[in-house]
Amino acid sequence: MKILVTGGTGFIGAHLVNVLSKKGHQVIVISRTKKPHKQNIKFYKIDICSPKLNLIFEYEKPDVVFHVAALLSAKNNVTIMKTNVMGSLNILECSQKYKAKKFIFASSAAVYGHTRTDTVGENHSTNPLSVYGLSKLTTEKLIKIYYNEYNIPYIILRYSNIYGPKQKPFRPGSVVANFIYKIVHNEIPEINGTGKQLRDYIYIDDLIRAHLLALKTKKIGVYNLGSGVGTSLNDIISKININLNKNIKPKYKLSTKRGVEKSILDITKIKKDMNWRPKTNINIGLQKTINYFKCL
Repeated sequence: MKILVTGGTGFIGAHLVNVLSKKGHQVIVISRTKKPHKQNIKFYKIDICSPKLNLIFEYEKPDVVFHVAALLSAKNNVTIMKTNVMGSLNILECSQKYKAKKFIFASSAAVYGHTRTDTVGENHSTNPLSVYGLSKLTTEKLIKIYYNEYNIPYIILRYSNIYGPKQKPFRPGSVVANFIYKIVHNEIPEINGTGKQLRDYIYIDDLIRAHLLALKTKKIGVYNLGSGVGTSLNDIISKININLNKNIKPKYKLSTKRGVEKSILDITKIKKDMNWRPKTNINIGLQKTINYFKCL
């Protein structure tokens, strides 16, 4: 198939593009940053908010759109909303205009906010605590509207915390890469709060495998994508130390924001509908990621 990937040079997008290309698909990358190294990947350097996006869709007419591009943070909230919501609307409009057969969207567990249950299913109430989470939830609603009005089949994947080789440290959402980088270089990692916050961590290979199944399935809907297991920030630090035979203690900083204390995704639905389940537990995933950083 001809598949267009937005954000195809980022951590998730680059992994996805690489696998899709190996599977024999014709891949088109849209990104506002650097060009991919692979010569067989068609690349367009463009912002997803640009009106010129229409020309790319008109020329390429992709069968499937993987919308991965997003801003996690910016100097102001207007930029986040403009990029993540208006940019997504631009892509949706082009997708329906040029008859894309499927739209697969990278959403986030940030749409849930504070949770009432030990694990969070797709039917849990959504009350995001950040503008980023709100932008993802708003885009989800836009996708559903376009399905109802234009019949564009969709899969929405709500990611938990992603980690793995090639993730860049010191960026929003790169907490594992940040911890590993600092401990490998004998620096002190910092934790906002007590470090007891529980998060669901998913290894990049498991995440990409779910995308391939989303490409094949005839199902339509929203799916959680995580490990289904909670691990604290303190445990992540401890596991990295053990792997590297070190004992570097983190520095705890007083958190100025009232964040989510526990975020663990219920992945029953994607297991049932797509026969997907994570294969890489946190210990093996951390070891693979640490090995990558040790080679840098």
